[in-house]
Amino acid sequence: HLMTPWGLLGFLFLIGIGFAITNPVYLAVLPELVAPAEIRSVLALNSVALNIARVLGPAVGGLIVYLVDRAGLDGMGAAFMATAISVLGVVFVLWRWKPAVRQKPANPESVAAALRTGFHYAWYSPRLRAILIRVFVFIFFAGVLFPFVIIIARENLHLTKGYIAIMMVFFGVGAIIGVYFMQAIQRTVGIERSVALCTALFGLAMLGIAIMPSVLLGCVATFVAGFNWVIVPTNFNIAT
Repeated sequence: HLMTPWGLLGFLFLIGIGFAITNPVYLAVLPELVAPAEIRSVLALNSVALNIARVLGPAVGGLIVYLVDRAGLDGMGAAFMATAISVLGVVFVLWRWKPAVRQKPANPESVAAALRTGFHYAWYSPRLRAILIRVFVFIFFAGVLFPFVIIIARENLHLTKGYIAIMMVFFGVGAIIGVYFMQAIQRTVGIERSVALCTALFGLAMLGIAIMPSVLLGCVATFVAGFNWVIVPTNFNIAT
């Protein structure tokens, strides 16, 4: 009973900042763990791990909320606390990690200078600039799925949290299966066509979610969206 709307938005803003900073760092760590020839496979494996967590997350979170609520405490708060503890576990593992010693550069640059160099390189690299623009356009529109599928399911179908969690599980299962078939699709139609095809299918899935006359169609639409959600950004990561 202490949380205010502005407080909630503020904490979500901080979570967004943390995600924006850590996600590129995780991707930057991967090349230090595997050989260059294995980068494509490890990126796909990273996506699988992410989406297995997305499948298990709603189930574990729902179980925590149910059990803690039955004990007379705040189940939602407990679920967020469990998430915080798991993130601290990641911090602990990275803190203890001993990567290979890097040769210190003769003239090390500051963070601000490195950012300028990165932006300068991206701006004058037409291929990289094209990838970044396409990623931005895809994520800008595709990102509305997660908040609005909950609103549509609750307002139009009057679904409870349990049914909404099931729909998100279908999204995660679709993502896992999508990663499994990703390389087969690439071999059949090529990377460029696979990105275009999966983008179009994701758009159709978004239309299905927007209409969503029943839970069944909602689950099918979220499954298709999940199948294509991972393939498009993973291919852009590989291309980068």
